[in-house]
Amino acid sequence: MELTIGQASLLAAGVALATAIPAGPANLGTFELSAVQIGKAVGVEDHTAFALALLVHAGILVITSTGGLVALGRLGWRRD
Repeated sequence: MELTIGQASLLAAGVALATAIPAGPANLGTFELSAVQIGKAVGVEDHTAFALALLVHAGILVITSTGGLVALGRLGWRRD
């Protein structure tokens, strides 16, 4: 599977827009559903779009959680 720059941009922008609506914790489900629907619109197979969505979503969650843990470790837990 190879996406053009335009297709990848559409996929990223569409998923970001779709996850702006209220959803469950960590946009679980909403993120993947929107990625699959947009992927189908640009010609990507369902299972391939879903696998890509899972990998990207997991990567986003790992990176942001790691950053949060680093910040918590450096700044500590403060209650003012």
